[in-house]
Order: sequence, then structure tokens, then C-alpha cells
Amino acid sequence: MKNTGTTPIDDWYVSWTMPSGVTISQGWNGTFMQSGTTGMVHAPSWNSTLAPGATATAGFLGSNPSSSPPTPT
Repeated sequence: MKNTGTTPIDDWYVSWTMPSGVTISQGWNGTFMQSGTTGMVHAPSWNSTLAPGATATAGFLGSNPSSSPPTPT
């Protein structure tokens, strides 16, 4: 995630849609959640504010029984 704005972003999060059947098994650099086909990562406590121009990187492992990749939103 990158803050392309001019003000800090507090408690950032990213969500995405995954194909049916995909599950998140573990993640890092954030708190991960899943509800059906929606995945989400919330900012970790040690990196919860992104200054203008700052970036945060998070990742996860999961199972993907289909050939379609997740679509970030």
C-alpha cells in the first residue's frame, strides 16, 4: 500500500476479492481476516500510520484451488 495523498493515513487497510474456495492460511506485516471471498489486511500496531509518500508491505499464504488470482480493491 502507498499513501499517494498529502495527509497521513491512520489505521490503513486493504481489501480484495478472491475466487471461491481460496483461503488465507497465514499472513505477515498486518492483521488478516477473511469473510467468504473477501480478504482484508489491517495495519499492524507498529506501522498503523502512513505518512504522505510512505509505503507498507504485507503478504499472505493461502490455498488457491482455481487459476484466478485475487483482485485487489
